Amino acid sequence: MLVASASDPIANMHLIHTLCRSGVAHHFQNEIEKQLAHHFMTLSEIIDDDKDHDLHTIAVIFQAFRLHGYNMSSDAISTGTKDPMQLSHNDVEINFG
Repeated sequence: MLVASASDPIANMHLIHTLCRSGVAHHFQNEIEKQLAHHFMTLSEIIDDDKDHDLHTIAVIFQAFRLHGYNMSSDAISTGTKDPMQLSHNDVEINFG
């Protein structure tokens, strides 16, 4: 049984990502689907404008949703710079609309 972290959904998304990458996610498929459904409904609360998430965290969330069939547009993530080598965590902006 996979236990969700109610206090830290970002840590839970990292756990789901790790399970998928290690190849054992199929053992927890029902639990992962339930948690992703809940996290997808509360995505705007997870990725709040006041919280400072790094690019890796945003990529983990994006990949976990996309791998499980959630329609999350890559347009949801935009940056303030054209050069990816000049990116910092402060340049990432999430758009929900």
